[in-house]
Amino acid sequence: MTNDATRVIGEMFAYLERDEEMALAWVESLRRRGDASKHRAVAFRCRKGCSMLEVYPTPRGVIVYRPRYRLSPTRNAEQSSAEGRAANTEDGDRRWKAHAGFLPTEWEGWTMPLACDHAELSISADAISTAVADGKRAVICE
Repeated sequence: MTNDATRVIGEMFAYLERDEEMALAWVESLRRRGDASKHRAVAFRCRKGCSMLEVYPTPRGVIVYRPRYRLSPTRNAEQSSAEGRAANTEDGDRRWKAHAGFLPTEWEGWTMPLACDHAELSISADAISTAVADGKRAVICE
């Protein structure tokens, strides 16, 4: 790969990372102010009520927000490595960081993994878009 191609790919990933940071900051700002439910189009929850995904339409695009979550010690050990936990949790163990980004509109087959201690699944961009278009406020994931 040429240096130019490497530079372009690096710039692309930096742009995507800035998008993720902006989306996360926007949602966390709404949550701190207590305004998230006013702006949220739909929330995806497990059958026990854990928030697995929140969807926010914005002028720039649809933000998908996966709230922080915690897994049981057993499930956490089965599904992650010490290195992964160190890099992706708030406490170095079981409290997984929140993530946000803009819903892709051009990636056919795009899915987002969702997890809590009661469910583990993937949701497609189509399923998210359909729930928003249908005006659903909450969807139970099974």
